[in-house]
Amino acid sequence: MFVCPADLQAEAERLFASHAAWMQRTHHRDGEKALLQYTVTKGPHPERDDAVIYAMTEIYQSPAGQEDHSKQAHETWEDLPAFHALLGQSEGPWGVNGTILHSLW
Repeated sequence: MFVCPADLQAEAERLFASHAAWMQRTHHRDGEKALLQYTVTKGPHPERDDAVIYAMTEIYQSPAGQEDHSKQAHETWEDLPAFHALLGQSEGPWGVNGTILHSLW
């Protein structure tokens, strides 16, 4: 999850579209590296008109999936540097490699 300046919203959405297409082309659908769920959401900032909140969730069958994702991103996702630049111009919080406490359906 991160807070993105509103003037970077078009770039954020271009990058998320690129990311989703890349994920669809490259990620496992079964086995220990399987991507089980991928979601990107956006919403207004409750206190600021000059910002948008994005949240991305990736759920894998096991930690091996996250490890594979990171390796592939660094080797094959052409927009990774641009995504890092966007994050550098945005505000956290950022969370990586969390543990699911509860999940329904």
